[in-house]
Amino acid sequence: MKTKTFKDFREAMAWVNKVAALSERLDHHPDIQIRWNRVTLRLTTHDAGGLTSKDEFWAESEVLLAADARGGGGQRQRVQSF
Repeated sequence: MKTKTFKDFREAMAWVNKVAALSERLDHHPDIQIRWNRVTLRLTTHDAGGLTSKDEFWAESEVLLAADARGGGGQRQRVQSF
C-alpha cells in the first residue's frame, strides 16, 4: 500500500491519471482510493489472492517513478512503500 498527499484535489487527480495510464499499459490495476488530496494505492493480484511478481514489476516501473509528483529523476529505484 502507498499513500501520497498532494497540494490539492487537482494535483492528486493528475497523478491518478498517470497511474491509470501506467496500469493500462501493464494490464495490471491497483485499487485506488481518493480522499481529496490523498491517494492510496493498494497492489494485489486478485486472482492469485495476494502479491505476485506482477505487483513487484508494477511498483518498480520507471514509468510510475516518472509519474511520481515528488520526482524520481528517471533513476530506477525500488519502491519500498508497497
